[in-house]
Amino acid sequence: MSAKNPHDYYFKKIEIQSERFDTGVAASMEAWDITYMTLQLDIFEHIDKPYLTASLLFMDNSNLSSEMNLLGTERVTVTVSTTENADANAITKVFRISEITLSKKSNDETELHAIHLVEEHAYLSSINSIDGGYEDEPFKIIEKIMNNELNREIKIGKNAEPFIAEKMKIVAPGTPALKVCNWIKDRCNTETGSPFYMWSSLADDIIRFVDLENLLNTPAQNAGPGNEYWYSQAMITDATQNKDIFEQGRAITSYETLNSENHLYFAIKGLVNSQWDFYDPLTGKNTPIDFKMKEKYQDLLSRNILPEAESTFLLDNETKINNKIISDHAATDFFQLAPSQMHFEKNSPFRVNYYEEPNPTMHKLKVIGKALREWILKPQMSVTIAGLHFLRKGANLTIGNKIVIKFLRNNDDREYINKNYQLFDTKRSGEYLIYATRHTFSDEEYRVNHTLGKLSTYGNILSQTVEF
Repeated sequence: MSAKNPHDYYFKKIEIQSERFDTGVAASMEAWDITYMTLQLDIFEHIDKPYLTASLLFMDNSNLSSEMNLLGTERVTVTVSTTENADANAITKVFRISEITLSKKSNDETELHAIHLVEEHAYLSSINSIDGGYEDEPFKIIEKIMNNELNREIKIGKNAEPFIAEKMKIVAPGTPALKVCNWIKDRCNTETGSPFYMWSSLADDIIRFVDLENLLNTPAQNAGPGNEYWYSQAMITDATQNKDIFEQGRAITSYETLNSENHLYFAIKGLVNSQWDFYDPLTGKNTPIDFKMKEKYQDLLSRNILPEAESTFLLDNETKINNKIISDHAATDFFQLAPSQMHFEKNSPFRVNYYEEPNPTMHKLKVIGKALREWILKPQMSVTIAGLHFLRKGANLTIGNKIVIKFLRNNDDREYINKNYQLFDTKRSGEYLIYATRHTFSDEEYRVNHTLGKLSTYGNILSQTVEF
């Protein structure tokens, strides 16, 4: 089977299963097939969620809701693919119903149901808590919890930097496993302050654990001339006329910027220029930390973390207020308790306190990590694209990947163009990190909506004009 347009998809099967069905009204039914009743399926990926969520909308005209008697414990198995190499690329994911969000009759014979789903291991995490404690390096603790409690595989990024977090002792009775894993993950930074993310992918069953700088160092998956995703009516027209579905699949059909360029928010949060005080109430020692985001930007630039062509910071180092550069204005001091050795164990190799650190440098890395998490979304953008290029079995093509997108300039200034300046919008165009993805399979088309972020933009540079 091959795709006729970039929005084509194929539901191989959608089933609702439960042990209760063996003893219910239709005892011979092991599962209810609702494939052809499904109107829309949305699957959500997020870089900070080690599980998927979904919403399913289906029309019941066979009295299934009464016979199934859904209680919010049922398993839902979804097998979906693009129509390009459908059998080879078919992906199967297992969810549990967490809530019936809507049931509404359209007439006497049909009823519309909307149900919210969570990936099965997340459901298991929510109904079971950790029993006992763990002692080890942070990632190894997460790995043990994933394996022992949730039967899931987790992998650290191939080129991930060694992270700075001493061996820990975790005792969290009554706490869901994934909540503990996220709590530990948020404590991890690399030796340069790069924060870690942990997420689940639609394409496989692996949980990934990778730091931000490692993600930014990885080449964009569509790098190279002619592979960019474009917001261009001309491109859509040309691709449609040429009947090239792969080019049609590179067209951005809609976009919007979300809560962007809010410098004041970052200043108030202490993520531009601020002092942080880490106070140990057990010893009375205060550790002051001076944080300047412009220093971190210079560090990223010197180590080639930022793309060479996109070296213009999102931080304003030129505008002045009261004769002082705006990024040099210091916000209110920030205070955090950092008690030490609250549960001291003699000769123990483990740090027994989540908040303590052995030196000021380690405290500063926490502030840097917090800042980078926010700055990557300062120019937050949402784009909608056909799903053709983002669904392949065993290949994570969404979260944590970079994509190159291009926007045309807003005016058609021929004199400007003839001087060999960019034809594209240098602010909106560039390499973006995919932060969150919504896969929408409707009765009409398969499309993805990406939430994108980046740390820098193109400068006002000369380049060759863009050819379509």
